[in-house]
Amino acid sequence: MVTPAKHQPKWLLAEPDKRLGILLDQVNEMCTIPESAQRVLELTRSHDADIVPVVDAIMKDPVLAAELLRLANSPFFGQTREVVDIRRAVIILGMQELHDIAAAMSMLGAFSTASELSSRLRAQSVLSATLARYLAHEIRSPNESAAFLTGLLCELGAMACVAVDPDGYEAIWQSAGDDVGARATLEVERYTARSETIGAELLLRKNLPEIVATAVGTTDDTTQDVLSRVALFARRAAQLLVIASETADAVSLGAAIPALGEQLGFSNIEGSALTNMCISAATTAELSLRGEVTLVEEEEEDEAAGEQASTRSTDLSIEITDTHPASAASGEGKGQNKTAVRLAAQSEERSISPLAIAGIAIAGIAIATAIYFFFS
Repeated sequence: MVTPAKHQPKWLLAEPDKRLGILLDQVNEMCTIPESAQRVLELTRSHDADIVPVVDAIMKDPVLAAELLRLANSPFFGQTREVVDIRRAVIILGMQELHDIAAAMSMLGAFSTASELSSRLRAQSVLSATLARYLAHEIRSPNESAAFLTGLLCELGAMACVAVDPDGYEAIWQSAGDDVGARATLEVERYTARSETIGAELLLRKNLPEIVATAVGTTDDTTQDVLSRVALFARRAAQLLVIASETADAVSLGAAIPALGEQLGFSNIEGSALTNMCISAATTAELSLRGEVTLVEEEEEDEAAGEQASTRSTDLSIEITDTHPASAASGEGKGQNKTAVRLAAQSEERSISPLAIAGIAIAGIAIATAIYFFFS
């Protein structure tokens, strides 16, 4: 059923050449960043900002404080001891990275909704961020932090569309399915721009680094900009991981990741190494978000005596222990909310290992539940 014109949003009624600007204005109006987070952003604009007021401002935003501590304790910063002090977290991150990450987290939080699609996009963003940093490290890029930030914000435009146009973007998503090209075409038809472009424009309006905005907005596979190619790989690899987690198809993933690397100019990294890097990144993302992962593997041997098995069946039991404060407050399970998942997978001899499949399953669990704990 066609929505009557009088009930359609202002941006949709505008002339095509003005539609994007009006849409961006509405996003800024609807998705506001908390004043406490804005104060942190103001104080951290300078590299030599005074740490005392910065720490005080962060302490007034419990959500941001918790996420910065979580990030400082993540594998990315290699701390040997747990970071429990905001001041220490600020020193570890540094003012510039603190500013950019605080801005990114605040924007993601402001653009988030309770819809399943918004949750899925947030999850893919977290996966993309980890993938981007892993790849940047692998190619010895000096911009690992920028790569992480770019990955984290790669679906910002789509999340903004979900926030201001939930029914419209849901229809685009359902119609396009896993076809990225179809999704882009439908986005341009409705918004006059792809979601990547929308995300980049929003970042520029919020004064985030131009190199990050450029990378987020890039859709050209032939770009020579390394950060943009890293962003493209991270975004698409995250989508492949999500699909693999839903289908338990490790073989297809093992072929798709190397092909993606070849397409985007990372052919110097051997295919299986690139795939395993992606699995490790997915596992790291999950560990950073949720906590502890315990893996129990029960392998069924081929019954044919003396015959070399060409395939094998592996039953993976993955138990994830979550220590989210809400669980502790409710007293349920003494602060531990456990989710058990079993995945039966057929993997060929040449495919990635059962442990790698476990990594895919972990990424899948993140899509369903873990992201809630990151933003709540």
